[in-house]
Amino acid sequence: MANKDSERYEKAIEDYTKAIALNLADADAYKNRALAYEELGRYEKAIEDYEEAIEFSPDPDYAMELNSHIARIYFLFYNSKGLTYMQSGQHEKAIEYYTKAIELDPDDAMAYNNRDDAMPYNNRGYAYCRLSQYDKAIEDLTKVIELNRGDVGQAYQNRGYAYGELEQYDKAIEDYTKLIELHPDDEQGYYSRGHVYGELEQYDKAIEDYTKSIELDPYNIKLIAAKGYYNRGIAYGELEQYDKAIEDYTKAIELHPDDAGYYNRGDDARAYYNRGHTYRKSGQYEQALKDWDKVLEIYPYHTGATFNRRDLLKDHPELKDYYLEKGDYTKVIELYPDDADGYFNRGNAYSESEQYEKAIDDYTKAIELRPDHVDAYNNRSIAYTHLQQYDKAIDDLTKAKKMRDGDGVPD
Repeated sequence: MANKDSERYEKAIEDYTKAIALNLADADAYKNRALAYEELGRYEKAIEDYEEAIEFSPDPDYAMELNSHIARIYFLFYNSKGLTYMQSGQHEKAIEYYTKAIELDPDDAMAYNNRDDAMPYNNRGYAYCRLSQYDKAIEDLTKVIELNRGDVGQAYQNRGYAYGELEQYDKAIEDYTKLIELHPDDEQGYYSRGHVYGELEQYDKAIEDYTKSIELDPYNIKLIAAKGYYNRGIAYGELEQYDKAIEDYTKAIELHPDDAGYYNRGDDARAYYNRGHTYRKSGQYEQALKDWDKVLEIYPYHTGATFNRRDLLKDHPELKDYYLEKGDYTKVIELYPDDADGYFNRGNAYSESEQYEKAIDDYTKAIELRPDHVDAYNNRSIAYTHLQQYDKAIDDLTKAKKMRDGDGVPD
């Protein structure tokens, strides 16, 4: 509500309150204050004032009119309470209040359906969806469609979703198609139908619908384009059109970079994860590693990315060089714990940053893994020298010299 309207109704309440103070039996003042409360969504206050107006009104017709107001306010009140509970995730409590509203007026579609109009109501059908009670949701949403009052597009949208969750895909497609007929410029219908086509492995049709949803929301204002690119990427991947799939995953990430789990209702960085898969299938192994590293940066315990990266490195051990070139020696050690060079290289990095004790630890581990690692002995002696542990430095240099002279591996 605009601030000016809100201020006007607050001022009206103030004036009617003064009038009531002057005449406690002023039925019209109670009624008018109730109307102001109603406009502000303060339904309990409105009900109280309507009841006071009835008490002080000698006219039975006037009282009947006010009773109809009270019935409407209770209807609004129950829907409002339902919305409050829905927004706080208390879907069962929301259903309780939506049911009360429906009992007041069984043929009023507003109680059954979520209508994005002047009144901020949610719907019992949607609440049932949230509780995965899809049969009950379908029953409520079908009632909305049968009543056919106003725009029933949202009912088709939500019922299509319920049918999809029940794997009644033909019915879901029918509902989404009806939604598209009612709202041909609404990207949600195309996106939702594309998802169902994907479940049916009708990937060409899915791509067509996702493309249309992207065209209708090109700047991701309604957060559909990012999902459209992501899901179209899946469809292209299934058709082995890997370049197009990678392009779509990349666009999805660009449009929604801060929530990698956004694309699949989960916390699993799907856009990066799937793009990594696609890179691997197309032979771009380093790019696959980068994406799976990104997944693990976001979700360190992501088992899929962990196992896929491990398997890729096992099949292509030359990819170790990717981490070496990055200077990510800790990653090399993590992935190749028995590789002496991983510790040796990290020891060199520590030594360059004058962290000599850490360098010594790594050189020591490298020597344990490969006792003839002459360079590890040599560099450890340098680290000991920086720490003024000269006896140990001399001992390491002596062992390194013996190995270079061919006198064997030191004990």
